Amino acid sequence: MALASQVAAVGLALVFIVAGVAKLRSPVDTRRALGALGLPRPDVLGVAVPVVELATALLLLLDPVTGGASAVALLAAFTTLLVGGSGPATPRAAAASGPGRHGRSRGPTWCATSH
Repeated sequence: MALASQVAAVGLALVFIVAGVAKLRSPVDTRRALGALGLPRPDVLGVAVPVVELATALLLLLDPVTGGASAVALLAAFTTLLVGGSGPATPRAAAASGPGRHGRSRGPTWCATSH
């Protein structure tokens, strides 16, 4: 595998690790955000989604081809949900996670950025 592909796989794995761990560390916020998106069983998805993200990260590190396919599928599903899925539910998901330290919305709990 070319060096650029290896670096990309590791970088994407880190993104999925940060996202999965963040969801597991804030289970209430994660369930609230998933529920605000109108998804069924946010209690189950609140555990399933981060586990799948962490499994994808592991696959990216151990078998980048399979991990890459899993990552594409997850990102396509997430994009489809946000763009074509629940309509006006996206702003509610951001509001459901509450304001950050400076009174700004933090966005959904799976966002890996800090404010």
